[in-house]
Amino acid sequence: MSDAQGSVIVRTAGTEDLSIVADIESESFASPWPEEALSAELANPVSRIHLALWKGEPAGFLIAWTLPGEIQLQKIAVRPAFRRRHIARRLLDGLLANAKEGDRILLELRETNSAALALYRSFGFELDGVRRGYYADTGEHALLLGLTIHRKGARP
Repeated sequence: MSDAQGSVIVRTAGTEDLSIVADIESESFASPWPEEALSAELANPVSRIHLALWKGEPAGFLIAWTLPGEIQLQKIAVRPAFRRRHIARRLLDGLLANAKEGDRILLELRETNSAALALYRSFGFELDGVRRGYYADTGEHALLLGLTIHRKGARP
């Protein structure tokens, strides 16, 4: 998938991309997942990692689990140098485009992550609940968001 200008290309990541994904992870989060956890995601049969390239440069990734009737969005990460270029939006566009009618997309995010919350709300995600004190590093609450896929013209 690429945007109208061809600046963003999204492809499935493979084991050969592990170090790239780990680098993006460490640049993007204060408490990054260890490389072993990312490697386990690549080996997990329900997990997919999608890698976004900005003009050929690795810029971000998305990890999602596809389960019967449900997709769990584990994380979206975009390198700081590539933010505000709609890369996270392109990653999420791809995930939603491949979801099935009736699938429920679920995610959690830090309550202080206002940029991510705005992105998810722009796609129609709604608040499903709050996990109080969920993040051990800060004690922050996790917001639980969900979206049910409804295609135009599809029967309920």
